[in-house]
Amino acid sequence: MSTSPAIWHVPYQRNPFFTGRDEVLTRIHAALQTDATVALSHPQGISGLGGIGKTQTVLEYVYRYRADYQTVLWANAESSNTLTTEFLRIASVLQLPERNEQQAQRVVEAVMRWLHVNSQWLLVLDNVEDITIVEPFIPLAIRGHVLLTTRTWALSQLAQRIEIDTMSLEVGALFLLRRAGLITLLSSLDEATCEDRTLALQMTQEMDGLPLALDQAGAYMRETPCSLATYLALYQARNTDLLQMRDPQAAYPESVATTWSLSFEKITQSNAAATELLHLMAVLYPDGIPEEVVTDAAEHMGTILGPVATHPLRFDLALKEILRYSLVYRDPDTQTLTVHRLVQTIFQQHMGHDYQFLWAIRAVQALNTIFPGVEFATWARCQRYIVQAQRCAELVQTWDMTFVNAARLLNQAGVYLRVRARYAEAEPLFQQALIIWQQALGSSHSHIAACFNNLALLYEAQGTYEQAEQFYLLALAIWQQADEQAEQTNVAIVCCNLGRLYLTQGNYAEAESLFKDALTLRQHLYGAEHPDSASVLHNLAELYLAQGQYSQAESYYQQAGSIREHHFGRHHPETIASFNGLARVYQRQGRYMQAEALLKEILPPSEAAFGLQHPEVATILHNLALVLEELGKYEQVEQLYQQALTIREQRLGSDHPNVAATLNSFAGLYSREGKYEQAEPLYQRALTIYEQAVGLEHHHTASVLNNLADLYRSQENYAQAEQFYQQALKSYEQAVGNEHPDTVATLGNLALVYQAQKRYAEAEQLTDRVIALQKQTLGAEHPRVAVSMHNLAGLYRVQGKYEQAEQLYRQVLTIWEHTLEPTHIRIANTLHNLALVYVDQGKYEQAEELYQQAWTLLQQIQPVNHPDTLILLNNYADLLERAGRVDAKTALLAQYLMLKRQTQG
Repeated sequence: MSTSPAIWHVPYQRNPFFTGRDEVLTRIHAALQTDATVALSHPQGISGLGGIGKTQTVLEYVYRYRADYQTVLWANAESSNTLTTEFLRIASVLQLPERNEQQAQRVVEAVMRWLHVNSQWLLVLDNVEDITIVEPFIPLAIRGHVLLTTRTWALSQLAQRIEIDTMSLEVGALFLLRRAGLITLLSSLDEATCEDRTLALQMTQEMDGLPLALDQAGAYMRETPCSLATYLALYQARNTDLLQMRDPQAAYPESVATTWSLSFEKITQSNAAATELLHLMAVLYPDGIPEEVVTDAAEHMGTILGPVATHPLRFDLALKEILRYSLVYRDPDTQTLTVHRLVQTIFQQHMGHDYQFLWAIRAVQALNTIFPGVEFATWARCQRYIVQAQRCAELVQTWDMTFVNAARLLNQAGVYLRVRARYAEAEPLFQQALIIWQQALGSSHSHIAACFNNLALLYEAQGTYEQAEQFYLLALAIWQQADEQAEQTNVAIVCCNLGRLYLTQGNYAEAESLFKDALTLRQHLYGAEHPDSASVLHNLAELYLAQGQYSQAESYYQQAGSIREHHFGRHHPETIASFNGLARVYQRQGRYMQAEALLKEILPPSEAAFGLQHPEVATILHNLALVLEELGKYEQVEQLYQQALTIREQRLGSDHPNVAATLNSFAGLYSREGKYEQAEPLYQRALTIYEQAVGLEHHHTASVLNNLADLYRSQENYAQAEQFYQQALKSYEQAVGNEHPDTVATLGNLALVYQAQKRYAEAEQLTDRVIALQKQTLGAEHPRVAVSMHNLAGLYRVQGKYEQAEQLYRQVLTIWEHTLEPTHIRIANTLHNLALVYVDQGKYEQAEELYQQAWTLLQQIQPVNHPDTLILLNNYADLLERAGRVDAKTALLAQYLMLKRQTQG
C-alpha cells in the first residue's frame, strides 16, 4: 500500500473510473523525475481542449505517485482572485502563522516563502485560463514539483507543455462501459457483450473520444437507467438541434453540449428547483459560489427556488439532483458551489435570452442583499462575495440594468476594493453606480453625492487631487441643499474629506476651517466622544503636525486614539492611524525612542488588518525608518525604506506623492552615508513628482529643495547649495510661514553655507536667530536645537572663540545623551568636533581621548570608508603626528586598513 504524504490537500477523491492515459502519466513522471536530477525543477503544463481530461489525469498522477512526496497541494488557478483564495486555504493546511491575516497578499507571500524553503512537495495549479496570472504564484526557485492544467497552448517559458489528446476508440469505449456500470472496474473491453462493445465504440467515435462527454454519458446511463442503444438514439436525434443553438466556431465539441443538455433536461423533469438553481449558477462566476447567495437571498429566487432555499432539506435534495450528473461540485467546508464553465455555456444557451436576463437580475438582487456595509468587521464577508459582486458588475453592464439596488451593490463593492487599495478595480464600479443612480434618481439625490464622495476618496488615494477636489465639491453641494439630519451628517463627512485634501495640498487655512465646521457638526449630532468626532480630531492633529504645532497635534492624536480605542479596540485600523500620527509627533519632538516603541507596536496589527502590500503598512514602515535613522540604526533603515517604496510604487503608481516622500527620505539616507551619486537622482525624481502633484510652493516640495541643498553643501558646491536653500525658504514661507520648524531649520542650513564661505558675521547672526526660534517653538532640549547649537559651536571654533565653542559642544552632548542612543552618529560627530577645539588649543591629551571615543563609535555605526570616518582618521592621525607619536599613528592606520579589508570581504 502506498505511503501517504504528511500533508495532503487535494479536494477530489481518486476517480475509480479513470481509464488509460498510462503513456501520459509516464511522460509526466519522467519529466518531473528528470528535473529531480538538478537542483531546481521546472513546471509541467498539462494542456489540451476543454473536457479532454486534464484535471482527471493530474488527479490520477497525484494518487498514483503520492509516495514520492511529503506534501501535495491543489489550487484552482483560473484567475488571480481564485488563486489567492486557494492559497489562503493552503496556508491553513500548512498551519502557517500568517494564515489568519486579513490581507490576502500577506498570506500568499507566506505560502510562497514556504514553497521556496521546502522540498518534496507537489503543487497542482488546476484550470489555468491565463498563463500570466499564475506566474506570481510560482516560486522562482522551485524545490518541489509544479503541475499546471490549462487549455492554453502557448505556455511561454513558464512550463514545459505535455499535450493530452482525445481517447482512442478502444480506451474510450472501455471507459464508457465502466462509467455506465455495464462492466466492472477491473474488466477489459473484451469482457463486454459484443453489442455493448460495438455500441460503446460507436458512441466514442460519435463523441470524438472526449472524456468529459463520455463521463457524462456514462453517468446519465447509470442514473437513469438507460441502455447504450437508447442513449445513442437520443444523442443522434438531438445532435443537429443542439448545434443550431450555439456558435459553430465555439471551442467546445458539439457532443459535450448535447450530453449536458440531455442531463439538464432530465433534471428539469425531476426537480424544478434544481433547474432554477442551475439557472442562477449559469450567470454567476462559476467558482466558489457561496450558498448564501441562494439561502440568504431567497426572496429574489422566484416562486420555485425561493421556498426551497429557505428549507435546508429541500435545498439539499435539489443540489443532490444536480450532483448526480456531476454538473456541480459542492464544498461542504466552505459551503460553496462550483460549476464547470462548459456547463454554464450550455445552460446559458438552453435558457434563452429572456430567461438569462431574468436570472441575471435575480443574481444582482441576491448579491446586493447579502453584500454588507463595508467596515473593518465585515471585511471577511466582503472578500467572500467580492468575486461574485464583480461578476454582477459585468451582468449589469451586459444587460444594461438600471435599478437602484444594482447601483448599491456596485458602490459597496467599489468601497471595499478601495479600502483594500485595489483602486483600478474600484473605479469602474463607482462609475457604473453613478450612471445608474443618475438615470434612476436624478442629479441631486443623496446617493449621487455618496458616489461623488467615494470617487473623490479614490482619486485622493491615488494622488489625483484636482479630480478629488472636483468630486468632493459636487458631493458637498448636493448635501448642503438638504436639511435632514442624515444629510448634515454627510456634510460633516465631506467637509472632513475635503479638509484632508486641502491639508495634503498645503492649503492649511481652508483645511482648518472645514475641520472645525465638521467638528462642530459632529459633536452637535453625536457628542464629543463619538468615533465620528474622533475622525475630525485626528484630521486636526494632522493639520497641526504639518504646521509644526506639535503640542496641539499630540493632544488631538491622543484624544482621537483614546476614543477610537474605546469604541473599536487598540488594533483597529482607525486606532492604528491615530497612534501612527502620535508616533510622527514624537519623532518631530525628538522623542525617538517613544516613537520607535509605538511604531513597532502598531506595525504587526496593521499588517494583520491590511496585509504586507497595503499603502497604510507602507506609511508605518516609512515612519519607522525615519525614526530609526534618527536613532542611528542604519542597518535596518534602508530595508524599511525599500519595502515602503516598493509597496507605494506597486499600489499607488510611480508618480504618487507618497512615493516622492519615500524617495526623499531614501535619498537622505544615502546622502548621510556619503553615497551622493545615488542620492541625487532620487531627490530629483521626488522633486519632479511633487512639483507636478502639489506645485513648487508646498511644504513637501520645499523639503526636497532643502535636502538637495544639503547634498550640494556636502559636496562643497556652495553656490548651488545657497540657491536651493533660498528656493526652499521661499517655498516654506509660502506654505507654512516664517516660524515653522522646517523653515527655521533651512535657515540654519543656509548659515552653514555662509560659514563655509567665511561669511562668519552673517552665519553667526542667522544661527543665533535660528536657535532663539527653535527654543521658542520646540523647547530648549529638542534635538533640532542641539543641531543648531552644534553648528554655532563650529562657527565659534573657526573664528578662534574656543571657550564659547567648547561650552556649546558640551551642552550639545548633554542633550544628545538625553535624547539619542549611546551609539548615535551625532554623538560621534560632536566628540570629533570638540576634539578639534582642543587640538586648536594644543590640548592634545584631551583631544586624543575624544578622538578615541569617536573612532570607537564610528566603527560601530558606519562603514570605515565613509567620508566622515576618513576625515576623523585623518585628523586623529594628524594629532598623533603633532604629538610625536609616530608608532601610535602607524598602528591607527594599520587598524583602519584591516577593517577596510574586512568590510570589503
